[in-house]
This record gives sequence, C-alpha cells and structure tokens, in this order.
Amino acid sequence: MRAKQNTELKFLWHPGTKDIFSGYGLVVAPAHLVGIVMVDRPRVADPGWLAEIERTFGEYQLTAMTKAGERGMVCQMHIAPESERYLKTFDHSITAPIREVLLPLLENLPAATLAMRWDPEIRFWVSVIVKGGSG
Repeated sequence: MRAKQNTELKFLWHPGTKDIFSGYGLVVAPAHLVGIVMVDRPRVADPGWLAEIERTFGEYQLTAMTKAGERGMVCQMHIAPESERYLKTFDHSITAPIREVLLPLLENLPAATLAMRWDPEIRFWVSVIVKGGSG
C-alpha cells in the first residue's frame, strides 16, 4: 500500500452536482475505501438495519457528519465497478482535516463492510451489507 501520507481521499459524489456527496473514504485498494458513509439521509437510519449490522459484524460506530447531527457509519466500502466513476476528489478546506481523522482506520479497518453503488434512478448511493467476510 502507498505511504499513509499519500493515501487518496475519495468522496461518494452525486453526479450532476457541484459538491454533494454521501460519504468519503481513504483508498485501500481500487474500489475499496475505508471511511464514513451517511446513514441518516434521506431519513434516520432504520433501527432494524442497524441491528442487522450489529448481528453481522458484532459492532459498528456512528458519528455525526453534519451540523444538524445526521450520522454516518464508520465502515469499509466496496464500490461497484459501474459506480467507480462517481468517486471524486475535492479540493476543499475540509479535505485535509477529514483525511487526517480517517488515517487511523488504515491501521485498524472497521468490521462493518458495505457494498456501495450509485443508483441513477433514485439518484442516491445505496448499500448492501457484505456478509461472510470483508469482501
């Protein structure tokens, strides 16, 4: 793997927008990120889904992602090949601080793992829990 200081930060971008995204992560391998994905949009995460995450992985971590308190899940993300083109880098004042906060995840990958894809019909990133291992 590349040196940590050179690890790229990618955002799960919403195509057709300037800077709307549903999560972000450091590149672990092609189409494999470790970071945070929004779980409280368009509505608060379903407690049943969170219970399934807990049953599958034993634990998970939620953290505030917005000023309004909407949460994201710390996880590994496997990006579908057809959605890789929607991973984007942003040159923004938040990029460096986010990257720094995520760096420790490279040393201790979270158990929670989601397969992610951009759904052009609903114009949102959708996820499926990856069961039976990390990929």
